[in-house]
Amino acid sequence: MRIAIVHDQLQEFGGAERVLVALKNIFANADVFTSFYSPDKLGYHSYHFKNWGIQTSWADKIPLLKKFYSPLRFITPLIWKGFNFDKYDVVISSSGS
Repeated sequence: MRIAIVHDQLQEFGGAERVLVALKNIFANADVFTSFYSPDKLGYHSYHFKNWGIQTSWADKIPLLKKFYSPLRFITPLIWKGFNFDKYDVVISSSGS
């Protein structure tokens, strides 16, 4: 069974990211997707995600979008349209909001 875990963004480590770590521990073979990933902002906790092979969105490659994500949340649907989850049997969504 192919499983994808989708998390809105990985730019800080809090309760939602702890849930993400727990999900990944349960579904160890799942692929992880996120709109933005900033390991440098995760500090000590970045080790959790080091070997996950996290797949990021096209927007993650645009520094200005990454920096000002919060006021630009209205483009979130466009960001997620860039992913294709057709090959997955299960998609688990996790969010910090």
